[in-house]
Amino acid sequence: MKIAIAGLKRDLLEEVVKASSDGRVTIIPTTDIEAAQYIATGQADAYIGACNSGSGAALSMLIGMLGSKKCKTVAGAGEPVDNNVIKNAVSEGRVAFGVAIESINDAVPQLVKALLEK
Repeated sequence: MKIAIAGLKRDLLEEVVKASSDGRVTIIPTTDIEAAQYIATGQADAYIGACNSGSGAALSMLIGMLGSKKCKTVAGAGEPVDNNVIKNAVSEGRVAFGVAIESINDAVPQLVKALLEK
């Protein structure tokens, strides 16, 4: 599986994806615009973006380029991480995910696990 990552604290995001994937994920550090292009052309299977809110800068370009039905904020600022939200988003066929930077350590391992189990 190939996961494109972008946004704030991208180094931490990359570290957490790597630690959560047991070597089963190729990580593509990129920009949000390039990530949307990678998904649209099949060069990436999923995208994880991080910003302060988990829904603004992390996902706005992806929503514009892929459509809102392909995107989901799975961990918003000030909200507890809900594994059911993550699992449902993956099972619904969402491929672009936004997380608040404060939730990277909690949400991303669950998201990677759900993506790998898909």
